[in-house]
Amino acid sequence: MIPLQRPSLGPRKNDARND
Repeated sequence: MIPLQRPSLGPRKNDARND
């Protein structure tokens, strides 16, 4: 149950990509 792994609940992943 990791929200970071979920694309729907993974705003951090998007931030990291932008970074």
